[in-house]
Amino acid sequence: EVIKTCSAPVADIDLPSPYLEGIFEPLINEGNFNFCAVIETNRGCPNHCSYCDWGRLGAKFKMFPLDKVLQEIDWMAEHKIEYFWVADSSFGLFERDMVIIDRLIEKKLETGYPKVFKANYAEHREVEVYDICRKLNVVDMNKGATLSFQSLDPTVLKNINRTNITMKRFTEMMALYNDANIATYAELILGLPGETYESFCRGIETLLEAGQHNALNLHALVLLPNSEMAQPEYIKKFGIKTVRTEFSQFHCEKASDDIPEYYDLVVATDSMDSTMWVRSTMFFIYIQNYHQLGLLQFFAIYLFHENNIKYQDFYNRLIDWSEANKQTLCGEIYSKFNEKLSGVPSGKGSRSYTNNIYGNTIWPLEEAVFLEILPNFDRFFEEIQGFLSNFNIEQAVYQNLLTYQKGMLKQPNKCTSEISLAYDLHNYFKNIYVHSYDKLEKRNIILHAADKKSAKTWKEYAVENVWYGRNDSRCIFSDITVDYT
Repeated sequence: EVIKTCSAPVADIDLPSPYLEGIFEPLINEGNFNFCAVIETNRGCPNHCSYCDWGRLGAKFKMFPLDKVLQEIDWMAEHKIEYFWVADSSFGLFERDMVIIDRLIEKKLETGYPKVFKANYAEHREVEVYDICRKLNVVDMNKGATLSFQSLDPTVLKNINRTNITMKRFTEMMALYNDANIATYAELILGLPGETYESFCRGIETLLEAGQHNALNLHALVLLPNSEMAQPEYIKKFGIKTVRTEFSQFHCEKASDDIPEYYDLVVATDSMDSTMWVRSTMFFIYIQNYHQLGLLQFFAIYLFHENNIKYQDFYNRLIDWSEANKQTLCGEIYSKFNEKLSGVPSGKGSRSYTNNIYGNTIWPLEEAVFLEILPNFDRFFEEIQGFLSNFNIEQAVYQNLLTYQKGMLKQPNKCTSEISLAYDLHNYFKNIYVHSYDKLEKRNIILHAADKKSAKTWKEYAVENVWYGRNDSRCIFSDITVDYT
């Protein structure tokens, strides 16, 4: 039966630790598995977002004993936990969070574990979060700094009781992170009340213009039972429509004896019908795969700065081109994934993807386009020139851009890449990332790119670069030396 507890938060959170109590020891001793683990260092949230359970509770912070948190970190290192996630709502909000980070780094240096750290970082604590990420970056442990927005539309933010940092401040922080080569990612939620296709695209455009070329993460809006948004009066006010659908756990392998879980996925509101919900999802998929993961990022950035072509226009035109050229690889992928998405509002579609090349892992569609294109690398770049030729880039620059775009993308069993250019595209883009634009210089250069973690198999590549490395642009070479000739 369903048991409903009172809405008041627990008074005492000095609770037994399943790690320290030995609950997981039999599982860990059972076989050769790679584990991820979650801990809380505190419980509570300073925000009152309408889509979140915490927002309605208005819960004050309660701290787990610091000694216990540090002991749990020691346990993670001892048991070789690879992926370590702190489930706090606002990590970095308290001074003791730096003590926790220092312990994590100490254990990583001693044992090699945990390998990756992930947290939901505090808003409006930009300097403190930057200092945390800078430390983690030194020991190759940073999963990325969260710069959450959920939406950039003022009406939407009002509807969901949300405030964001200013775009001026965001732009400054992006330049700081990019200059230090620290991964960042911005988070958005699709389907919020008041959002339209136009405002959604405009919001992504704003983030890209501010320099967020590393990663965008999109969350599908679901109704959480205790949230303000799930209450009947809120649903009626904004015309929220949902579909009961099976929950897909991405980056896992589905077992035959799995017990399915379900949630209420928001697929339409008064401001965005289900058709536009599908279109918005597809637009984000294109942004994630062709821009953030790097397939056409350099072309899009160049055209924005030199031809004044908005990022949203570039990728909307790419969607239209894919739809019109069904015989191309882009067209085939668009048709397949659009069909999947179009069935979601009626409960028949899917937001997940599998491919035997990458094992039995379940992938989200926002990574699937890249994974479909990667084994067909040469075909993609041959066909995509039919799209790129529409922008009338000077031929010599175009050929250099194409060489650079292809050469900067990592592939399985590709440890190095040597790129010969007649234009200094490397410094051109490097300057743009730190908001220091300068004209493209005609100059003969040779780029030597290296990948110290070069993957030997398709599956290893997908895990290391697309899953683990999505938020720090790991599909693109970053270890580069330049020779001027």
